[in-house]
Amino acid sequence: MKVGITGGIGSGKTSVCKVFEFYGIPVFNADVEAKRLYENPEIRDWVKENISTVVFDDHDRLDRRKLATVIFQDEKKLRLLENKIHPLVGEKFNEWCRNYQEKAYVIYEAAILFETGRYRMLDLSILVTAPESLRIERVRHRDGLSEYEIRHRMARQWDDARKIPLADFVIENLEWPETIVQIERIHHIILEKTAQSH
Repeated sequence: MKVGITGGIGSGKTSVCKVFEFYGIPVFNADVEAKRLYENPEIRDWVKENISTVVFDDHDRLDRRKLATVIFQDEKKLRLLENKIHPLVGEKFNEWCRNYQEKAYVIYEAAILFETGRYRMLDLSILVTAPESLRIERVRHRDGLSEYEIRHRMARQWDDARKIPLADFVIENLEWPETIVQIERIHHIILEKTAQSH
């Protein structure tokens, strides 16, 4: 079974994924995989040609902050980049899955799962939520971004009200001990589902 985990910036989806990993569930991080793709010379050339040359530093390394600034100001470039990168990440995920066929389920972690329609290719999806004020505080603390930058990025993601109806499970990540209880409950439900499907 393939299970997607997503959540808006600062929701804590990566922390939630770490708990699933503790339970022995393999996690594929789509955003980390996307970052790796930018190390590919062909992809780099494509980005320079189609997005911008200013998103690379003097050592020809991708500056993610500059890239975010460029694409979040230009809807067309954002779509162009997503249409290039997401299918490649999807291919990597399918290859990766072959290594874990003996596992009850695997997790596909992505910042944008519903926005890209990727959730339709997965068996189940989990949405991690948290109040906006708490999310802003977490991201400010973690990335050192200004509130304006954070809100600008949030505006590019669907709000939770739009995502909740599409999710099979919702984890409200407020207090960590309660979050763990929710994760454990979902983990057992998924194990039951996989046992039934065999």
